[in-house]
Amino acid sequence: MLTGKHNPYFLRHQSIRLVATYCLLMAAALSVLALVDYLQTSTLDSISIGGLAALLAAYGGFLLWRDRPFDSSWPEWLVVIALAGWTISGVMEDLLGVHAAYWLPFYLVFAVRWAHAAMAIAVFSALFSMLVLMGDLGARGQILTTYLVSAATALCFGWLNDRGEAHMLAQLGQDPQTRAYTERQLIEDLAKEIPRADRQTSRLLLAVVVIPQPWKTQGREVLEQHLCDIADALRQYALPFHKVYKLDSEDFVVLMPHGKSLDMQMIETRMAPVLGNPDELPMVALHYQPDDDQESLLARIEEAVNDFSR
Repeated sequence: MLTGKHNPYFLRHQSIRLVATYCLLMAAALSVLALVDYLQTSTLDSISIGGLAALLAAYGGFLLWRDRPFDSSWPEWLVVIALAGWTISGVMEDLLGVHAAYWLPFYLVFAVRWAHAAMAIAVFSALFSMLVLMGDLGARGQILTTYLVSAATALCFGWLNDRGEAHMLAQLGQDPQTRAYTERQLIEDLAKEIPRADRQTSRLLLAVVVIPQPWKTQGREVLEQHLCDIADALRQYALPFHKVYKLDSEDFVVLMPHGKSLDMQMIETRMAPVLGNPDELPMVALHYQPDDDQESLLARIEEAVNDFSR
């Protein structure tokens, strides 16, 4: 198997492996703290810290065994909530478990999307700083300074990781925001699928998801969240050998080799909670015809988008 930059599978799954490795490192560090507390006859603290270490070790091991990202980031947010809750309770109880505050920003920047991670770090930092400064400013001031340095370092690493991942996805022909393939990649894939459909006399279906114009006037952040939700749902409900593309016009296309109208109808049914009113966010089926080529298919996609965007 190819590795490194020549293997798309290897590249796409590095983020989940980083999260798993970081969880295992946190579990090892917490195990040391649990052992220290046990030797100091602080049994309750030892059990609490050891339990969290065991959970993180099990979670990190599961991620390495699974070796692919989740469809949503709720498992990562559960870990974030556990770490944040443990840290806040520790600050309120004579700094018990405050060490997790140093690790939480690093976990966030690798586990969830950069924009969400930066916002969560800002909120947690404000709450953590307020609680720390409520006590003696001697030792607590040193803890706060160490935490702020850790948070700033994590944000720098997160920003660099986000830029690097965006470059990596661009090299793979994917949109960094939605993880869908780009229009340029669609053109390249059509050049391969059209001869295959002709050679095998098989079906080729393109399902076009048209983004309504009112969505595009709601602000960039709101639109991007809509696009990410739709892209995630399309990847989840499309068949494994179907590909999801984001056009330059912000609309989506699902390339479905051997696809039938029934396949698209199944996607529409399963995506009902995301799509909402089908009249507001329609899906249009374009069937490949023997006289079609790349240009004619792209023209038909553009025509379908324009028809529903008026």
